[in-house]
Amino acid sequence: MVAGTLAFLTCLSMAVLIQSGWFAGLVRDVGVRKEWLAVGLLLEALLLRVQVPPGGMIRLQVGMFLFIPFLFCLRKGNREDRSFLFSSVFFIGSSLFLLRELYWLEPAFSWGISRSLEMMIVLIIALVSSRLLTGRLLVASLGMWLGQFLVLCLHRHEMKPLLFGDVQFLDFFWLSLILLWVAHAVLQQGIQWVRGLRRLI
Repeated sequence: MVAGTLAFLTCLSMAVLIQSGWFAGLVRDVGVRKEWLAVGLLLEALLLRVQVPPGGMIRLQVGMFLFIPFLFCLRKGNREDRSFLFSSVFFIGSSLFLLRELYWLEPAFSWGISRSLEMMIVLIIALVSSRLLTGRLLVASLGMWLGQFLVLCLHRHEMKPLLFGDVQFLDFFWLSLILLWVAHAVLQQGIQWVRGLRRLI
């Protein structure tokens, strides 16, 4: 599969499903109107390969700009202990950075295994660091951004141009967020089922 295709299809599919009324409970948990969420995801898909400034040596994928207001909404809607959330962010970021460096240093460490481990770390830490969807999405997003930032800082002399938000990273980023979204929904359903079972007993 061509790099970036997964991120494009993920954002496009989620935009259509959310606008069609799917995931209403999760959209409510995020605290953003479904129309705005759908438009944001659609723009993320359409602007996937757009970078600014176009000819600069340091570039930023436009979708990363668009994601910043969403992060502020997540932060505003979350009242949990910020120090614990941000310690989780640093744990995810440093773990992703170390795994990426291990991949480059050890040829036997395959790319597929590295990505799978990275995704597991993101999902597990995000799920245990918060009870709310807003907190979990905030921890996962900022953690992945931090990991990418650390990699770019260390290898800034080898990477020309220096791009924050390359298509491989976006594939990983969006797939991780969607899996986290699904895991949160499954976990919430499981908790409700257990509570219902306790009432019957």
